Amino acid sequence: METEDILYQFQIIIGSIWFLLYFEILLHLFSMIFVLNFTTAGINSTVFLVLLTLTGISIPVVQRKIFQSKNTLYFTIVVAGVSGMLTVVPNALFSIIISLGFLYFSLPLILMIANHVNRRFVFSISYALVLEYFFQSMFEGIGFFGTVVNKTILAFLVLFWTALSLYFLNKYYHDYIESPSAQTNNFTMVMIFGYFFITTLESPYLIASWINPHSIFGLNGTNNFFYVVKLSLILFFALGAVLLDLLTYREDFSLWFLRGRYTPVILSGAFLVGLADLMWLDLITPIDIFILVYVSLTFIRESGHAYRQNGHNKLIILQIIQTLLIFLYATAGNWAFVPGVLKPIVRNNAPLFIFLTGVVVVITYLVSRGADIT
Repeated sequence: METEDILYQFQIIIGSIWFLLYFEILLHLFSMIFVLNFTTAGINSTVFLVLLTLTGISIPVVQRKIFQSKNTLYFTIVVAGVSGMLTVVPNALFSIIISLGFLYFSLPLILMIANHVNRRFVFSISYALVLEYFFQSMFEGIGFFGTVVNKTILAFLVLFWTALSLYFLNKYYHDYIESPSAQTNNFTMVMIFGYFFITTLESPYLIASWINPHSIFGLNGTNNFFYVVKLSLILFFALGAVLLDLLTYREDFSLWFLRGRYTPVILSGAFLVGLADLMWLDLITPIDIFILVYVSLTFIRESGHAYRQNGHNKLIILQIIQTLLIFLYATAGNWAFVPGVLKPIVRNNAPLFIFLTGVVVVITYLVSRGADIT
């Protein structure tokens, strides 16, 4: 039992740092593609580099038995670690290519962890986002790639993740391989939520919504509203994790409205209403954010029941949709650079594209609850 507890803790920590790094590096990669296309005369052929971010296409390969061998895992972790640390090099094209190294080579270990911890992987996500907003508050809103100090912290996180993963494999590999693997996992939902995270919970709209004078929780006149937002997000994700823990492992704890037949519909409706208010009205921003946080974590946990280990063939389609929406979101504020036919579609429609990334999250969840994905 003690070994099982240690294995679980190691996997949750490794998974949480990976999620933080994966989507920070993915966001940086998108930013570099943006630099190559919207700081020049207009969109050029480098925009197609975004297709290389569709890591779902590699999953049938990394699920093969050879990628579960100890030596192969050592190799992929080291390559991912070196690639992750080199992403801080200030060259757009090089940074894009080296970022892909981390995205792809970190997957074999994480897929194994997702298969083993199953629905409990949601705690990795919650802890990762608490860590994310802690760093954002410390950086005063500047990203990991914004300053030399921030880049150094990112490189240290990559190094720590690499060392921890290697230690984990060296010490617990045989226990890990011999332990039972779940027949389902929520990795597809985790990935799709990640795209929603970097568009919505990383969006300037979220910060701006807190100072909307029409909001009943408006922070107009509050000098430190940025810190209030980030600390609130930390609190919300921590509270969401505690609630999920109670609902999952304490039989004497129950919220009746989350236990019924229509729970998926209730949660999906609350999610979309909260997101719509956050994007266009900003009337109850803190409540909106808590709803998005708690419901997102619930989506990730519950989808683990239905997505089979070999069901990641759908992930690539969902990645394409989310990537397209992120592209449209990025061009909405730079519509002057896009071809004429796209201008009326993207102009001033950033909130709509953010909302649609949330719709994809909801659809992914509802499909997972309605039928097995094979």
